[in-house]
Amino acid sequence: MKSTDQNNQIDALPVDRNEVDYVWATFQKGKAGEATTVEAALNGVTYSYERGKRVCVPRVVLEECFGHAVFQQFDPQTGVVTESLSYDYTNHGPATKEEVAQFFAKKE
Repeated sequence: MKSTDQNNQIDALPVDRNEVDYVWATFQKGKAGEATTVEAALNGVTYSYERGKRVCVPRVVLEECFGHAVFQQFDPQTGVVTESLSYDYTNHGPATKEEVAQFFAKKE
């Protein structure tokens, strides 16, 4: 029997890639001196992608983490917004299971 802690962590566990819908996306390159990657977290899993390159992204991560999201940082003393950014991207459409397998085979 699983403990309560294990049951609470079920959503954070990685899922079989064959059970996830992936899309091809390119995150817009930043200006000189800006981060070369974009990062987000969903259900306790962190996702990181290079900007300016075509990458394979789970559809839910693209929609929930990057789709219309604007990230803001605040000065803890004044509460004033110190930085505001969003990650613009181009959605190139769905990735087939074969394309997903090839993409991750190159990365691993």
